[in-house]
Amino acid sequence: GTCKCSQKLLVEIISMFDQEQKDAVEKAGFGSLLKLKDIEIRRELCKEIADSFDLDKEEFNIQEKKVKISIKDVDHILGLPSQGDEIKEPPKKHVPGLFDKYTWNDSTKIHSSELREYLSKNKTYGDDFIRIFVLYTIGFYLCPTLQPYVKSDYLGLVEEIDNIKNLNWSSLVLNFLIRSIREYKEVKAANLKGNLVLLQVWYWEKVSMSHMYPRLEHPGGDKPLMQYWDEKRAKERCKLARNHHFGEGKIVHDITRHKHNNTCSIPLCHTTSEQSDKGQDDSNHKIMQELQEFITNQYRLLSNQIDDRFNALNKRFDDVIQEQR
Repeated sequence: GTCKCSQKLLVEIISMFDQEQKDAVEKAGFGSLLKLKDIEIRRELCKEIADSFDLDKEEFNIQEKKVKISIKDVDHILGLPSQGDEIKEPPKKHVPGLFDKYTWNDSTKIHSSELREYLSKNKTYGDDFIRIFVLYTIGFYLCPTLQPYVKSDYLGLVEEIDNIKNLNWSSLVLNFLIRSIREYKEVKAANLKGNLVLLQVWYWEKVSMSHMYPRLEHPGGDKPLMQYWDEKRAKERCKLARNHHFGEGKIVHDITRHKHNNTCSIPLCHTTSEQSDKGQDDSNHKIMQELQEFITNQYRLLSNQIDDRFNALNKRFDDVIQEQR
């Protein structure tokens, strides 16, 4: 089977929520998911990324450079709560009351179809709504497997509603994804598990092509970065990447650093009613367009030079910290 991860289905479910339900999701710390857009998984790309993973160092070998995905990266891409102790795996706490409550027709498993049906038909926004939404999100977006159900191991994470926002969800997502990549490589599994949308967007953010194709530059760097990626932009990125090898682009050392849109605008001159000569107007307009294009290109060049210098300094700082350890 294939990984049950689907941002598209999650977006469809969220689109049916009323304002009170959205407010409840926000209060629980999962408000960043309300900003998600429809995007498909590029499974072959995800496998290529996974194939570059070094099992010993737990790093990706991209452009002959060792690149790590960090909890900070996941936090900035997904915008989920990332405070508190790292969660390496679900607590596997037995919560019979909740298990019995959320296994409607099948008393042995928490099925995705039943969770989805509840979320699509109920307009409640209390504790059960939040638990079911988070469980669905865990099983079919954050930590998905090849199975159409959510493991009861995760019930301990949703037992205390007020504590959900205090958990380190980014670490849970990252550790599950890394374990899945290890399993994929070690046993030569046919399919990957884990949040594959996260994996591909992390790669697109880490291996930037916007210096070659400015239209790929997204309008901001505020988290979640996932909000800037939709199917249209993903297709554009993949289309342009066909002309390049895997990993070709500029490695961004710190994707959490705010990205300013590398464009600069200057006001175009406006013709007045006294300027009746159309040829003169067209000439002025062309000159201003060329001037604006020149300034934009210079600004982009300077911005890229600053980025490169900043990334180099960050790398040196990380190396020093590593040596001190």
